Amino acid sequence: MKLGLIIKLTSNGEQEFFAVNKQEEWAKFATDSRSIIKDLNGFDGSGKSAIIVKILGNLGYLLGVVKARPEGSGRLNDNTTAWIHVPTNMQISGSELCSVISCIDEQLSAALGINPAIIEELFSKEYSEKDVQYSALSFVRNNPDGCIGWCTYGKGADYQLYELLGDSIAQIHYKKYKCICFVDNASGLFFDAGEKIKQNVSQAIKIDVPIDNNGFTPFIKSTNQNIPFNKDIEVPYNTTLSIIWKKEGFRDIVKEVKADRNFSNKLLAIQESERQLIFKRSWIKVTNCKYKELDNSEIYVNETLFAKDVMYITEVALRDGLKIRVNHNGYETTEKTINKISSNIQIILDDRQYSKEYTLCKEDGKNLDSDARIIVKMNNHYTGMPLKGYRSNNGYIIYENNLVLKIKWFLLGIASVFVIGFLWAGAVALDDWIDNHKFQLGWPPIIKNEKPTEKNLSTTTTYKQESQSISSEDSLKVHVCNYLKSSSIWHRDTLAQYELTKDLFDYMNTFNLERLVELEKTDLKDIDKIKELVDASRYSLEKKIDPKIGKEDRNGKYNTDTDFGINVNNYISWIKEQHNTTEKSSSKKADKSTPASQKQPASENKKHNNKRGGI
Repeated sequence: MKLGLIIKLTSNGEQEFFAVNKQEEWAKFATDSRSIIKDLNGFDGSGKSAIIVKILGNLGYLLGVVKARPEGSGRLNDNTTAWIHVPTNMQISGSELCSVISCIDEQLSAALGINPAIIEELFSKEYSEKDVQYSALSFVRNNPDGCIGWCTYGKGADYQLYELLGDSIAQIHYKKYKCICFVDNASGLFFDAGEKIKQNVSQAIKIDVPIDNNGFTPFIKSTNQNIPFNKDIEVPYNTTLSIIWKKEGFRDIVKEVKADRNFSNKLLAIQESERQLIFKRSWIKVTNCKYKELDNSEIYVNETLFAKDVMYITEVALRDGLKIRVNHNGYETTEKTINKISSNIQIILDDRQYSKEYTLCKEDGKNLDSDARIIVKMNNHYTGMPLKGYRSNNGYIIYENNLVLKIKWFLLGIASVFVIGFLWAGAVALDDWIDNHKFQLGWPPIIKNEKPTEKNLSTTTTYKQESQSISSEDSLKVHVCNYLKSSSIWHRDTLAQYELTKDLFDYMNTFNLERLVELEKTDLKDIDKIKELVDASRYSLEKKIDPKIGKEDRNGKYNTDTDFGINVNNYISWIKEQHNTTEKSSSKKADKSTPASQKQPASENKKHNNKRGGI
């Protein structure tokens, strides 16, 4: 692994003039440093140096060696910045980085400018890689929206520069700053803005891969996923780390530890009581003796109600035997003990046995010592007398004579028939009396209706006939409308059945277009086919089309004398087309040469020659 370098000048804008081992993924963070050093009091125009650190997480970090412009030169806050990139897992000490920074600082201060050969040789050195899955830098990344964090180093300060770099650069409290600035205490420089860092610097904590002998696998819990923990890791001091132990069929075990001086890998070990198996309620199949599945059963596991879909069972409890108890209405409570969890645990419930106890009195003269005790067992909760021919009296059963009981019910049935007959006759008589009498205000209050005269009977009969006629006319109108809407071929016999359409076939067959136009004034005007027929007839009259041309062999009619059905769509098309005399002969030839199956009106009518159309 090698260090990377980008040198940028800020004078009348920013420009890059030298780079070694540059990669775009980290180079894009080597931005203009003027926005940072502008708040460093006494820095501009001093020719002094300051260190800027940008921590990029998995990309490592950037060390910016910022050299201020000499006094009296350039513009405000102009500078030269050398950005040194340190990869995340690079094994490099703080002292080694200090040597690199010192060399770069000398090159930036040289009167004749930098010596590319010296710099390229410096950055050609290979450094070893840390043998870890994650380094401490992976857990730290500066906050772009934070403020500047700064501290001093050197004589009179708490730390030397090398103590702040290398393995000490990953401090958990650096996450809140947008960058870190290290200022030489002897320079007399300080920041007007930002926040001075007062926390102690601590070394990162190394955590070895935890091992479990019971088949659990460790994972590192992150924000979006769980990462397999299969190699040692480094974490910043005081970092809280979540480790998840996973095993198929077991509940996840989460261990949260803090990486401090009290940390030990023993804190990640799994205790026996933490190993819990997954037990799903759907794995318990409850049926009756006929293997019909019973839903909504009440299930208890070790006297705990199985109320949710999943329950967790410790290995200790399973080893001692898991007691399952099932209750279901109408069935006997059943218990079962298991020492192994599977996805198909069968529990069969027996029908619940209900029992009733009766006492049968002893018969005198039979030398019986006591009454007889009768116990009746049933599969359902029956509240009546289960023994046929007996009844209960205070716990004693008494035999009833079946013949007497049958006679009693027979006589009761006969009496009921007579009562119902009398009630029916009375109701009929009352209805007739009410029909022949009426109530009046006066005396007597109830009088007998007069018999209707012959005149009244005639008037009533006429009124009924008129009502029936009106009703019949409405019904016929509905029938004929439905026929015209649903039929594509209109038959003469069917149309003749209705008053509204009795002449319609003749009007169409003889091309009486004037009468067809008048259909828009009838009750048929709202039917779509009638509208199309009216429009086509009007169009033919306006265009002076003679639809009889081409029909001379049929005496100027649309159909032959034996064809009693008209295809409406074909008819509308015919009367809208212009015909000339040259079509006469061609029409005849076509009729002769065209097969019978292709002559649509005729073929359609043949199907109905011997059958009257209608609804």
